[in-house]
Amino acid sequence: MNLSHSFNFVSRSPDDTRKFGEGFGRRLQNGACVSLVGSLGAGKTVAISGICRGLGVDEAVVSPTFILYEEFRGRLPVIHVDLYRLEHESEIEELGLFDVMGGPVVVLVEWGDRSETVFEQSGIVIKIEYLTPTERNVWWQRTLGEGGGIGGFALQTQNPQGAFDIWTKAGFEPVGPIAFSRPVVTADGRQMEARFETVSLNEVPSTNMRLFVCSQPTREAVWLPELTTHANTAV
Repeated sequence: MNLSHSFNFVSRSPDDTRKFGEGFGRRLQNGACVSLVGSLGAGKTVAISGICRGLGVDEAVVSPTFILYEEFRGRLPVIHVDLYRLEHESEIEELGLFDVMGGPVVVLVEWGDRSETVFEQSGIVIKIEYLTPTERNVWWQRTLGEGGGIGGFALQTQNPQGAFDIWTKAGFEPVGPIAFSRPVVTADGRQMEARFETVSLNEVPSTNMRLFVCSQPTREAVWLPELTTHANTAV
């Protein structure tokens, strides 16, 4: 599969998400299984409609909203599954989904994390998260079964320009510093503006990883105590 190990970007409209999906779909090959996760209304179906377009599907793609899969024909056979109403793993077995996963089709699963078995067998996971009412963070990662692993490192810095200068002196080609801001709601309900400044190496030499450093001058707007107990301990 001609895809890097991981990637993320900020979508500012459903059209952005659809275009991402279309480019993603052009690179998928037979046997791919993609799980899409995220809150209700985040844009999973929009992304899938783009993926299907990239796979050459001409039909309109909508969410089935029940446990059933739809089949489409493009340059590859496509199966679109929605597990939103899943109650028991046996319902997936009855559909015969496990029989086709890994076969000569592309399987796209909305709410793939509602089935532990489907999620574990998915070669790629796409997660779509709310940032603002109009913005989404779209993140995808190849799983270990697809040759994935650590896609990159994110580090904190107090001196983005210094990081840029050091990497440049070492012969690398960093991107940045890039300054941006985003409205946030803090744990106590206050509306604030979180400001960031980043520098990144989009491909670390001799690896498939991305290195990313970030300065957070408005620490009070981005540091939440509950993050210290995040499931993956990332803070």
